[in-house]
Amino acid sequence: MIITAQAEAEMVVDVRRQCEKHGIKHFWIDLRGANQTLMTDPKVITGLRKKLRELFIHLSNNKERAMLHCAAGVHRTGTMGYGAYKTQAYDD
Repeated sequence: MIITAQAEAEMVVDVRRQCEKHGIKHFWIDLRGANQTLMTDPKVITGLRKKLRELFIHLSNNKERAMLHCAAGVHRTGTMGYGAYKTQAYDD
């Protein structure tokens, strides 16, 4: 599974199409950056928690491997990786 943590304008549709073309599942987390202002917005936090829980449940139930990416592989990828880890920690 490929997990995309990008805004729609960052060619998410192209990633989805390539995944479909090669028989790879795709999961999209609509995230327009990972700066402090964005990541402290209650609406953004609620949306991220919902998507991360959905992702964690899917991965747990299907025993799949996943690759997480954003545009640069620094802020959003780290944020999502840590968020997924924390989601798992609270479920144990």
